[in-house]
Amino acid sequence: MLCVLCCESLRVVLHSCARVCVCVALSHDVFTPYNTQASDVGWVVGHTFIVYGPLLNRSTTVMFEGKPVGTPDAGAFWRMIDTPRVTHFYTAPTAVRAIKKEDPTGVFISKYRIKGGSLRAMFCAGERSDPDTVRWAQQHITPNVVDNYWQTETGWPISAVPQVRSAAFACCVCSCVCVRLSTVYRPTH
Repeated sequence: MLCVLCCESLRVVLHSCARVCVCVALSHDVFTPYNTQASDVGWVVGHTFIVYGPLLNRSTTVMFEGKPVGTPDAGAFWRMIDTPRVTHFYTAPTAVRAIKKEDPTGVFISKYRIKGGSLRAMFCAGERSDPDTVRWAQQHITPNVVDNYWQTETGWPISAVPQVRSAAFACCVCSCVCVRLSTVYRPTH
């Protein structure tokens, strides 16, 4: 049995259901010690870590569907995190950049118990997180911002930092199970 995780830009990526279940259960449990988690659910990281991971590990989840800004303001994510006391939050760097653009000084964030509250880590996935966005998130949201280099094609994180520690920018981290990382250098001369 195969599971289709991606069908965009005429690419179809097939993964076995067993591999997906093992990888999601493991990464959900080991790399993000599960408690109450939240994510925007309309993308592969969202439904993997907000639907499949919690089901496999029997944990609580909070789902969000909508834009991070303009619904009605740049505080939509923070309201969702504050009320149920979410401990881990998954989002795309694009969403954080949109919030940063609308709320550069963190006014909407300060209306809720986010920094110093229940939130222990924010995971950025789906694309590389640029250093400016990560620094802004560390200053206003939580010092533990983890960029796991998730790509849709892999079906789960490529790299991770066990025990929810922020890694230095552009540093080497642990590769996840079933992923072999290597640096390839091809001289052009």
